[in-house]
Amino acid sequence: MGQEVFDASDIHTNTDRYCDECRQMASFTGLSFHRRFSKPGVAKEATMPHQGLVNWRDAPDPKCALCGFLDSELNKGPGEYLFGRVGIDIKGFALPGDAAAKFTDVMRPPVDPASDVVFDKARKWIKTCCTSHKQCRVTGKDGLSYLPTRVIDVGVDDGDALKLHVSAEDEQAEYACLSYCWGGDQFKTTCANLESLTAEIPRDSLFQTVTDAAEVTRRLGLRYLWVDALCIVQDSDEDKAKHIYTMGAIYKNSTITIVAATASAASQGFLRTPREPLPTAVVNLPLPNGEIGPVHLTLDELTRQGPLRAKSYHPLDQRGWCLQEHLLSPRLLYFANWNVEWHCQHGDVQFVFDDLFGRTKSVPNSFRLEPGIFGAASVGDVAARTYAFGRIPIRLNLWRRIVEDYTRRGLTVPSDRLPALAGITRELEWVWQDECVFGVWKSPALAAHFLGWQATKRSTRSGMAPTWSWASISGGVRVPICDRTHMSVELELGHISFDGKGGVQDQDGVAEPGHESYKFPRLTLTGKVIEPQPETIHTPEESVAWRFDLDEPIFRHEVSHLMLDYHSNLVDRQKRTEMRCIAIRKIKDEDGVYERVGVLNYEYKRGVFEEDTPWLKLVKEAAKVQIQLV
Repeated sequence: MGQEVFDASDIHTNTDRYCDECRQMASFTGLSFHRRFSKPGVAKEATMPHQGLVNWRDAPDPKCALCGFLDSELNKGPGEYLFGRVGIDIKGFALPGDAAAKFTDVMRPPVDPASDVVFDKARKWIKTCCTSHKQCRVTGKDGLSYLPTRVIDVGVDDGDALKLHVSAEDEQAEYACLSYCWGGDQFKTTCANLESLTAEIPRDSLFQTVTDAAEVTRRLGLRYLWVDALCIVQDSDEDKAKHIYTMGAIYKNSTITIVAATASAASQGFLRTPREPLPTAVVNLPLPNGEIGPVHLTLDELTRQGPLRAKSYHPLDQRGWCLQEHLLSPRLLYFANWNVEWHCQHGDVQFVFDDLFGRTKSVPNSFRLEPGIFGAASVGDVAARTYAFGRIPIRLNLWRRIVEDYTRRGLTVPSDRLPALAGITRELEWVWQDECVFGVWKSPALAAHFLGWQATKRSTRSGMAPTWSWASISGGVRVPICDRTHMSVELELGHISFDGKGGVQDQDGVAEPGHESYKFPRLTLTGKVIEPQPETIHTPEESVAWRFDLDEPIFRHEVSHLMLDYHSNLVDRQKRTEMRCIAIRKIKDEDGVYERVGVLNYEYKRGVFEEDTPWLKLVKEAAKVQIQLV
């Protein structure tokens, strides 16, 4: 059954059926109608030149038939491509041979990820990066990395047998890592077959993604490949704990990480597997020559190069473990849906092929770890490490982005909530000369900001961290950055202290084998505490909004509030005061001990903090006390 085609041949004559934006899109004027969401009275941006059909919109018009069709057709992909955002770009194009091909962009044929052009470019990129990019180097003596405990020897020729290589102490060689989705059980190394796999790994037992990765490794001119399923003894708790602890170093010291982004399971492969088609809505439109012809409409961000498109659309980018695999790899060869991408610590993201419409360009890579993790500081340059250590705003924004990106992803094993990020935290601890305790940095300049995290929706306790940590819930997290100047006035940051590291479970959440109980550290804070109120008291000019962490009944009359920060600013020529508190609930039979249950966001729209409103009066009268959060 073919794809549904929407008939919009009357779009220029039937003004009741279509909105202005859709009629503008169908005009083939070569302009982008660029409309941003804006407040009343704020001018909208003017149109701007663009090749082909593009339309920017905020929301589907409920009275427009074409809007409704686009909304239903373009919301079918795996990403969150919904109209309810600030705005989206709709891109129009034709297929080769379509009547509309004379008037708009034409999609190129699919690329071949296994073609020689991919590996010719990749080998050149690797050579240039290893020899010229100081910030990408992570090597031992003689320019080589130390091999992990075990790697797969892929041989030199296609017919060579694969075997598990047990590395000698301090053995050095170049090797590749594989980043992929398991998608269920697969052939793996166990205590029983470990010895036999050092002689030969049976090819017919391997899933296609691992076989493809071995081919890529050979064609890149490398001898060794690290794959977790085969290089970690999967039924040994001791071996798994050891490798989880060193996972960051394994990826960091690799020559290249092969990213099988398109495969949701190891059985699918990524070199010769058909790619997901571009989600499209097909619409018959009147063409400038008087004919009626099909035009394909899609989300423009999907047609463009780079991480924005990849982030939402590839199965691998929904997997929690993969964030640290990607950020800790000095180089990535990223096998995407419609291209093959090159990422390293130097410069922009590069692409083997032009994009879907022949546009050749690179894309800035804005999501990287501290430069000191790779390059100079990684080989003992103390000056580079000191430089990285001093940039508090950069550290705040980097860790916020890591936490927000990581918590939107999924984990097969919920107890991996902290272990899957442990490689990144250990590297940042060394560069920043700081300590990360259950996802919160001990430095006062960082700690208080990350106490004000917000759950994107109510969730359940993960059981893996204390309530003051974002890792205490199982869902997504946002981390608004506090106003640092005022926060230091209302919250005595010097009095933040951590009571131990948590018994048998350390701050990365990696428990000793055999232990099932966890003891979490308590956080001691000094600040203004607003006691529970019998009812909500605030004026119409005040907005008081609670965002609770847990999917369970929480009664406001049981909730106290520890003030985090406040600030006043000028919005639309009016003073506006904003304040944020941690919502806390007393622990029974323990004096001064609370659990975190959410946050409170307060906004007073007509004045500054000193004005007497019922809520601000509570704040002024609140006592500054010392409490403990569990």
